[in-house]
Amino acid sequence: MRIMGIDPGTRIVGWGVLDVKGSRLEPVASGVIRASAKEPLSVRLKRIHDGIGQVIDKTSPDIVAVEGIFHGPNTATLIKIGEARGVIVLAAADAGLPVESYAPAEVKKAVTGRGNATKEQVREMVRVILGVAIEEETLDETDALAVAICQSHRML
Repeated sequence: MRIMGIDPGTRIVGWGVLDVKGSRLEPVASGVIRASAKEPLSVRLKRIHDGIGQVIDKTSPDIVAVEGIFHGPNTATLIKIGEARGVIVLAAADAGLPVESYAPAEVKKAVTGRGNATKEQVREMVRVILGVAIEEETLDETDALAVAICQSHRML
């Protein structure tokens, strides 16, 4: 089973693909899709949609897991992230893939054992679980891998 995890955003979208082989997780590929904050939101959303579609085409996942929206005081930001999630889900649907969604606290708990873990703690546990070195500045990438790990736990 190949899982694609996605950490949505409107400027940086993290993605990570894992193979599940029995109880083992093997990293396949991971990265980020970047869109400039100077671009109109519609252009960024298209860039995200097209970028996720390209990653799906290259990695051939069986399922896509997307992190849900966190609760926060800035409603406008939450709406924009919801729109980004929408184009991500659409890209998965275009490829005929099932999509699962997980709350941020659920993802953190699946990886660290604590629903209120920091992004740095999540990054460190992703490193440990997958046995890979991950760049310090790629928290969006490790968050996406954490979403894929969370999905793998739900399948076992």
